[in-house]
Parts: sequence; structure tokens; C-alpha cells
Amino acid sequence: DKDMFLNRILKIIFFTAIALQMPMAIADESYVIDGILDDEKVLKIESEISKLPNNKTIEFRNCCGMKSKNIRLLNGLVNLFDSMKLNTAVKGVCARECALLFMLGTNRTLLKPDAGKATIVVLHPLLSDDNEFLVDESKRIFGLIAKRSGGEIPVSFFDQLFVS
Repeated sequence: DKDMFLNRILKIIFFTAIALQMPMAIADESYVIDGILDDEKVLKIESEISKLPNNKTIEFRNCCGMKSKNIRLLNGLVNLFDSMKLNTAVKGVCARECALLFMLGTNRTLLKPDAGKATIVVLHPLLSDDNEFLVDESKRIFGLIAKRSGGEIPVSFFDQLFVS
């Protein structure tokens, strides 16, 4: 009776341990970023992504960039995406800073949109709070995107985004 009881307890512990580990066992589950990126959301994303080494795909859903023009926070995300060599995906609209982060993906995927909607990426240089081009910051990120693309997207393409 004691052996049977101990055996049942060990089985319960074993299955509980397996159940608690299940979410982390999915190797390429997407981390979803939805909506406008405010400063709090950016800090949360940085913290959560860096703790999930098995999570290799970041999915943007209807993300139209950052609420503030906090270049320091954006650069933190850019560096994280670049160093972790994350895959990226888009469903719905992806604009401004979101589009730059999407383009930094090792593998970039446009996902099938919901019925009656479209999946689009709107790429343009970074803008200041006064809607002036942030040329140096934009060119740095464009250079990373060009490098990540392995020559598929030349730097000259990004140069055409600036009107002079």
C-alpha cells in the first residue's frame, strides 16, 4: 500500500512538472506585440523577450509605432532584435517604428490578414516630435536592416526615403 501511494505521488509530481513546462516547450511560438508602443510596453517587451530564448518570432498586429519619440527606448529594442536575430511577422498594419523593427527580422513574414482587411508595412525614416527627419538615427537602423537582409535590401533603397 505504501509503495502504491508513493508511486501515485511521484506520478502526480511528474505530470505536474510536465504541465508547468509545456508553454516553454513550444520552440517557435510567436511573441505578439499589439497596438501602439508606449514607453511602458516597450520596457515590458524588452524584459520578456530577453527571458524567452526559445521564442524566436515576434508578431506585430496592428502596430503603428511608438506613442512617444523616445529614441533611447527604440534603440534598446533595435539592439535586442539585432542581437537575438529574431524572426518577425506582421498581421494587419505595421507602420513607423514597428516597420523598422519588422524589417530587422532575420526572416520576415507577412501573415494572412483577417477577412476584409489587409496586411501592410509602411516604412519611412524616424521622425522627431516636430516631424523632422532623424537622419542619423534612421540611417543607423537602415544600415542594420540592409546588413541583416544579406544584400536583398541595399542601403541605396533607404536613401530614397529621404527627400532633399
